[in-house]
Amino acid sequence: MTGSYDFWLVALSCVVAVIASYVALDLASRVSASSNRVAMCWLLGGSLSMGTGIWSMHFIGMLAFRLPIPMGYDVSITLLSMLIAVLVSGFALFTINRKTLTVRRLLMSGLVMGVGIASMHYTGMAAMRMSPSIQYDPTLFLLSVVIAIAASVAALWITFRLRSESIVNVISKRIGSAMVMGVAIAGMHYTGMAAAKFAADSICLGNPQQMSNLWMAATVAGCTMLFLTATMLISVFDSRLASSTAKLAASLQNANELLQNEVGERRRAEQALQRSNGELRQTKTAAEAANQAKSEFLANVSHELRTPLTLILAPIEQLLVSEQPPFGWRTQLERVQRNALLLFNRVNDILDFSKAEAGKVELCWELVNLVESVPGWAGDAIPVAEGKDCSLTWRVDPALAEVYLDRRQFEKIFLNLLSNALKFTPAGGSIRIEAMPLDDRWFELAVSDSGAGIPADKLPLLFKRFQQVDTSATRQVGGTGIGLALTKEVTELMGGSVGVESEPGQGSRFFVRLPRGLERIVTIKDESASGLERARSATEAMLRRIRFEEGSRDTRATAAGSGSLRAAGPLPRVLVADDNADMLAYMVELLQDECDVVTAADGQQAWTLLQRHPVDIVVSDVMMPELDGLGLTAQIKASPRFSHVPVILVTARGGKEASVCGLEVGADDYIAKPFSPAELKARVRAALRMGQAQTQLREKSREAGMAIIATGILHNLGNILNGVTVSSTVIQERLRRSKISKLEKVAELLAEHADDLPDFIANDSRGQLLPKFIAELSGHLQAEQAALLKEADTLRACCEHVAGVLSTQQNFARPRAELRELVSASTLMETALKLSLSAFEMHGIAIERDYACCAAVSVDHHKVLQILLNLLSNARHAVRDAARAEKRVWVRTAFAGDRVRLEISDNGVGIPHENLPFLFNQGFTTKKKDEGHGFGLHSSANWAKDLGGTLTCQSEGAGRGATFCLELAVAAVNEQGVDTEPAAATVV
Repeated sequence: MTGSYDFWLVALSCVVAVIASYVALDLASRVSASSNRVAMCWLLGGSLSMGTGIWSMHFIGMLAFRLPIPMGYDVSITLLSMLIAVLVSGFALFTINRKTLTVRRLLMSGLVMGVGIASMHYTGMAAMRMSPSIQYDPTLFLLSVVIAIAASVAALWITFRLRSESIVNVISKRIGSAMVMGVAIAGMHYTGMAAAKFAADSICLGNPQQMSNLWMAATVAGCTMLFLTATMLISVFDSRLASSTAKLAASLQNANELLQNEVGERRRAEQALQRSNGELRQTKTAAEAANQAKSEFLANVSHELRTPLTLILAPIEQLLVSEQPPFGWRTQLERVQRNALLLFNRVNDILDFSKAEAGKVELCWELVNLVESVPGWAGDAIPVAEGKDCSLTWRVDPALAEVYLDRRQFEKIFLNLLSNALKFTPAGGSIRIEAMPLDDRWFELAVSDSGAGIPADKLPLLFKRFQQVDTSATRQVGGTGIGLALTKEVTELMGGSVGVESEPGQGSRFFVRLPRGLERIVTIKDESASGLERARSATEAMLRRIRFEEGSRDTRATAAGSGSLRAAGPLPRVLVADDNADMLAYMVELLQDECDVVTAADGQQAWTLLQRHPVDIVVSDVMMPELDGLGLTAQIKASPRFSHVPVILVTARGGKEASVCGLEVGADDYIAKPFSPAELKARVRAALRMGQAQTQLREKSREAGMAIIATGILHNLGNILNGVTVSSTVIQERLRRSKISKLEKVAELLAEHADDLPDFIANDSRGQLLPKFIAELSGHLQAEQAALLKEADTLRACCEHVAGVLSTQQNFARPRAELRELVSASTLMETALKLSLSAFEMHGIAIERDYACCAAVSVDHHKVLQILLNLLSNARHAVRDAARAEKRVWVRTAFAGDRVRLEISDNGVGIPHENLPFLFNQGFTTKKKDEGHGFGLHSSANWAKDLGGTLTCQSEGAGRGATFCLELAVAAVNEQGVDTEPAAATVV
């Protein structure tokens, strides 16, 4: 019986053979490139892929053969032939994975593989189960086996040669080799088919197949191609990954070598550093001593210069405005005043420059409107410009209505540049001031003049310390040479830069470029006490008004005007303490028309007088013998009898440091020397009026039956505001500048072994552990410092809220317009939790949060926070008193129609049904004696009503917990938009 072949199936079998050969070559490279467990995985997967490909070629070739009888294949025998192909493929991959391939091993492996492939072929033909059996031509049969062995030897040799080369380099070689191997495998198959002899009466005993040969071949080929393609993709990906890993390993190896070299160099440098450690400690000690001496010297110089300047400037100001002096006297007085002010400015410049040089200048960032501020500052210089017949103009871009900077330092920069322009611009010249944005992040302040200009060789000297363009004895303009240097120091401290453009005869243009600060989420930060500084701002405004009024009329008219505190009743009593007899007498002269003045020569005497004679206010110098002003203030504020008495400190130390020192001990206000008479009077009046307002508030509260509550809240919160807020500032500053004193023992150990330090570190067990110990100790201290700073920030947040509560409580005595802000509901709840979390943790109470609503509400956030804090406090007490093993509080935010609901629930003692109607009544409480006064929930309900919301309570009864719900209206988003995302750790 003679058979025939389907041409397309034969071609398909050859294509499958070529592709399977290419996959085999690629898998060989992956097996050889891998190691251990990974190589075993590639060996198993590769055997399956390669064997499946070879078997698919054989089976498609079988399907291409056609006999004039129905054909079928035994499934078990067919699968056996496939298993043989997989095993043979595994043997081939295992063979080429060896490091070397000798001729003998190549031939033996080729023989085994060839016999295996021939076995696979003839096993597959046996699956046809012909009767009579298939007979084979011996010559062609042996030829097919020889072809199989030769193809196997060639395949192993080609695969071994190409296994270590990358896919990029040998892709063309692999394609050619795959074609050779595929043709060889197909040749062996079809030679074996040609050896088969079928009898004329042969029949197939197997079950006839239900699918045509063409569709079955397409199915086998499709599955095989899909399997081989997936294998190739995995191989390519693994190859690229291995290449990247190799490059990274090489890079790490190079880095390791460089690191080892660097470690060696560092060890040598460390040994040299240790040898010089003793000298550095001595140098550091000497430098610290010199710096301390310098600081003490500057403090003393400040006091010794500012006090006499006060006694020069203030009397002159009084003489000039009190009455019309003779013509000659006025000229001389104005000259004295002008030069005394010049001396005062020089003293301030020197002291400010010393602080900048020592790195002690601290910035206080705030929102500044340059559109309003620049014209005000420039307007003060108009009389000077007109006196020189110079034109002074300015232009400020409206985009600079909001910038974030240190107002005081920027004003100093502005006035310094303007002062230089006024000094160096000749009569008839012009000065131009411009403030313009450079882009979204930066703006520029430029002051241009039409002066003589600056030579190019002098420009590099302008911003250097103590350098001036003209240093000759005949120079026309004076100066210390530190103004522009100070400008540069402060500008760079604020993150900006300063420069100049000038040509001789063409004038000069000085410019300062600073960040606008719009990319930040800014909290206007006050390093002192926020509540007290708001009072200071009001005092400053009143002071400017009084200065204007007293500059336009005489002193006697002022004393009789509305600004005086003289009334029909007794005069307020003021205790003035100063060790300088002239200053003491002068302040008495200033205040005696409006106050009953009691004097003391030092702090101890003032304390004694205070105990004998009740006073309304204390005005004290800071630097005094026996007991200084800070100590006197601390004693007054610590005394329950006198803690309500306002204290004003008169200090020769200007700037923020003076205010921090005073506020730290509880001072209510401070005045920097030299001061004007109007300033002293204004501050005394403001303090007296604040004291009177507090007295009236206490009286009103007492009449309403709430004297103890209101007075206690206002008085105690005021002391907390002064003490805690400033304490947090001091803690932060000390932490930032603290020295790691814990390393003292390490230093002693190093000093002890200074002579044999290398041997100590190399041989002694303690020395070997020393570097690691120092690193761990440093990390521990840094982590501890960060934790303390975080606690200080939390303390500051508490103090800021206390200031808001104090302001809210004062509204009971003096109502004012309510300030509303847009704040997200989740932020309000999270902020209240942050302020209360430590108390919950102390009692082991778990908190569960569910912030389903982040919408914004327009509220006075201090009122909302106080409501939430009251509710959290009640929940904490209720859970604490409940007899439960699991103590838990739930906080939630959710939408309720067009309103926002803030809920606080607990599993505490609950509320009896009969108490619910009275829960928000004034004076009603369910707490134990001395634990509640019935004011918290009543005030919270009233505040909720003021905010346009409601406060309700639900409880299933005693022992079943309670839920308090605060509902507020959702705010409409303004044109700028509002960020309503939750800020769980942000303090409002």
